[in-house]
Amino acid sequence: MMTGFLLAVLTGFTWTVFGVVISRCARKNFDIVAYSMAQTFLASVLTFLCYADLSKIELRSFFILAALMLVSGCLNAVAQMIVKITMERGNHGPVWAIAQASLILPFLAGVVFFGSRGTAGQWVGTVLILCGILLPSLQRVKDFRQWLLPVLSSFFLFGLLQTLYAIPSRVPGLSDTAGMRPMLSALGGFFGWELIRRQQKKKFSLDKPTLYLALSMAVLSLISLKIFFMGLDRLSAAGMGNVGFPLIVGSNILGFSFYSLFILRERLSRVETAGMLCVLGGIISVAM
Repeated sequence: MMTGFLLAVLTGFTWTVFGVVISRCARKNFDIVAYSMAQTFLASVLTFLCYADLSKIELRSFFILAALMLVSGCLNAVAQMIVKITMERGNHGPVWAIAQASLILPFLAGVVFFGSRGTAGQWVGTVLILCGILLPSLQRVKDFRQWLLPVLSSFFLFGLLQTLYAIPSRVPGLSDTAGMRPMLSALGGFFGWELIRRQQKKKFSLDKPTLYLALSMAVLSLISLKIFFMGLDRLSAAGMGNVGFPLIVGSNILGFSFYSLFILRERLSRVETAGMLCVLGGIISVAM
């Protein structure tokens, strides 16, 4: 169980790095589509070479597993693009915190579909997270289409893909015996970014700095995806499947909060600060 905890926390901090890259893309108008296409493609190749074992594939469950992971990866690309666009319109910290607070959706899915009753702390944490979303949202109601709608869209998309990610860890018949989940998730992300590129009618153009960044992040993704699924599996095996995402997302938001405060030097309003504290408090409560 302790190994699962440590893997979840470590995963969260690696996700912070991905958030930082999206933030830099938003501030410097960096070509996030070219970078992300290269990063997800390289990550899919690396994860396949390092983790996949085709001899262990169980065909009865593989196609369902593949569909879940490909769709999740595609949704992840769309959600990241929405976050990048929204970050261009205001402070980055609250946008990232609200988007990542979507962990309450897989928790609620566990209650509805997998019979998890949830502890008092988990329900209190869910309420706190909802308050953390509502507080900064109330002062941006006038910016509904420009800020509030995309933030809430990213929240629901991240929640949906996290729910899909967790299904193989909760359903014994869908266990990933061949180690294909990391590769399939990254490949789904590549397909998602390709759809975004086609929708924007952009040509794929990759310079050396972008390629080097993509390669570095692909290596980090290689590590992140592996420890992510390992952490979920170990916590689920210990009967603590609902704790995985709170630990991951809490570490993620905490790391990004330090980045936004000390690197970006963002000045948050009292309402935004209260919202972020509610989200962090809710995550801690859910994990207890």
